[in-house]
Amino acid sequence: MNPILASLLLDLSDLSDAEAEQLVFDKYVDLYLNRGIAPRRTGIRKTHDGSDCMFTESRFYHAFFCKEWYTKDKFSRLRGARVAWIDPLIAGNLKKTECWLVPPKDNSRRGQMRRFNRLYLLREESFVVWIEPGIANKWWFSSAYVAGRGDIRRYCNMGTLTWAQKNIP
Repeated sequence: MNPILASLLLDLSDLSDAEAEQLVFDKYVDLYLNRGIAPRRTGIRKTHDGSDCMFTESRFYHAFFCKEWYTKDKFSRLRGARVAWIDPLIAGNLKKTECWLVPPKDNSRRGQMRRFNRLYLLREESFVVWIEPGIANKWWFSSAYVAGRGDIRRYCNMGTLTWAQKNIP
């Protein structure tokens, strides 16, 4: 593992599930949210091209929980341990970072102009971050997780590579 990423990884091994969830939530708030009052705190970080990416408190549950049966209600330690990877990935501050434009899964907006999601990919770690389009060249953080190789292949086959960071000076 890249030494920078290793240093950002949270160690959740000696914590109960509830303690791990609270630690990751606190870290998410500390890293990404700096305006407003709970439960509606927000924050903005910059993407690789200088666009704003909005983070919201409510997105924590979508990003760091996984499906168990039909509901997304189980905290994911694997996702949570990587909470600090999101900003350097979308900012383009990591070697071998890619940004893809991928069409949204649902077709509920037929007839409207299709707006593509951004997929930030750190292929060597199989780590992905999804951001969704907002208005006026702004984006909304959606989720971050370690994806299966088949899922990554499918995402990339559906999308278009728009940017790649080969090396950091």
